[in-house]
Amino acid sequence: MGQLNQKNIGHKNIWILGHSEGGLIALKTALNSKVPVYGLILAATAGVSFGQLLRKQLKQNSPNITITEDAFYIIKQLENGQHVEMTSYDNS
Repeated sequence: MGQLNQKNIGHKNIWILGHSEGGLIALKTALNSKVPVYGLILAATAGVSFGQLLRKQLKQNSPNITITEDAFYIIKQLENGQHVEMTSYDNS
C-alpha cells in the first residue's frame, strides 16, 4: 500500500477499508500512519485471533496434515512474540 500521506492521497479525510484478514492490516496501517486516519471500515473481520483462524483453516484442509505440527508450533512462537528461524524448515 505504501506510506499514507495527504499529498499522495489528495484528501484530508482518509478512511481505510479492510475486509476479512485485511481488517488486521487496516488497523496496523491506521496505527502506523503519519497522518490522521479519519476512520476505519472493517468488513467481515475475524472474530477470533489470527492464530486461531489460521489453525482452523489449516485443520480444515486435509492435505495440510503433513505441515500442521510445524505450523502450529510456529504460530505459537509468533503469538508469544518470538522470532522463528525459518531456515530449519524445508520449503520444498
